Amino acid sequence: MKIIRFLTMLALLLLSWSVNRAFAQIEQVEMRVDGLACPFCSYGLEKKLKEIRGVEKVTINVDKGLVTLTSRKEGSIVVDKLEPVVKDAGFTPGEISLTAIGKIGESNSMPVFMVGGTEMTFIIKSNASFEKLRSELVGTEKLVRVTGRLTHETPAGHHAHPYTITIEEVNIK
Repeated sequence: MKIIRFLTMLALLLLSWSVNRAFAQIEQVEMRVDGLACPFCSYGLEKKLKEIRGVEKVTINVDKGLVTLTSRKEGSIVVDKLEPVVKDAGFTPGEISLTAIGKIGESNSMPVFMVGGTEMTFIIKSNASFEKLRSELVGTEKLVRVTGRLTHETPAGHHAHPYTITIEEVNIK
């Protein structure tokens, strides 16, 4: 009987871990890149971006100067690596937007977005669409899919990710 209970608990633990991993990630990142002039240039950048942990697919629109990265199902794109890779490839990184799944919480009385399954925490820049949902989301265990723009800001004394996120869309899972 103890073995059956143990195996059942182990199965539930593994199931919850795999479900959290499947949903807990940065799913997609879009980045403006200045200096893309031809398909040959974009191919070199694409090769370098595919080396970033968590990246499954890279799509580059040379005309719009837009790079779209899609993550592997079992991982999350490491956002901190994007700008250095783009600069090392000889291009200028621009605005970054992402779609990710995680939880809304608070840290030092500030709203934060915690990307599940990772240690990434982004401070949320408040706006009207977020404020409508804030009381419903902060401190709950609800998973949310967030789409937002990243900017380089970290308030003094806060140990969050070096980006803040302005949420443009939130879907409660």
